[in-house]
Amino acid sequence: MKNNQRKNRGFWLICVFVLIFLTVVVLMQYRMHDLLKSHIEEQVSMQGSTLSRVVGGKFKSELDELEAIALYIEHSEEDSHIWGIQAEQEQTEMGLIKLDGTTLWGSELDFTKYKSIRNSFRGNRGVSYNEAEGILFTVPVYHENNVKYVLYKLYDSSALAKKIDLSCYGDGGE
Repeated sequence: MKNNQRKNRGFWLICVFVLIFLTVVVLMQYRMHDLLKSHIEEQVSMQGSTLSRVVGGKFKSELDELEAIALYIEHSEEDSHIWGIQAEQEQTEMGLIKLDGTTLWGSELDFTKYKSIRNSFRGNRGVSYNEAEGILFTVPVYHENNVKYVLYKLYDSSALAKKIDLSCYGDGGE
């Protein structure tokens, strides 16, 4: 009988130990899942922030390049810039828009599709996106202290993806 009681007591102790062990394992699994999820969210957030800074830097350099061309146009003799400047890539177009909305060179653009054109006529650099046509970079061209033209560069969406070269995430950045 005593031997039977010892076996029962041993059996119940093992059952309690296994139950406590399983409870700890399940709780640790939930905790590990939460820690892993939190770590992944933090990493994705950091990668997104880094990618945003990279793209912002490339957009800034594109606008800086346009401003350098705008300064050249501003300081050149009247109408010597009408010949136009060729864009260096396929699927890219540059142009110069007069204050009245007509273009000196390049394609006519719809002001309602690209808010950056109006902003550049107010003296600001700008970037606009139109799903059908692509991304437009604009900068003002001054004559003395007044905006005389807006210089633009229009990228087809695929051309800009190649220029920015977002080759992260298995080329999923394109």
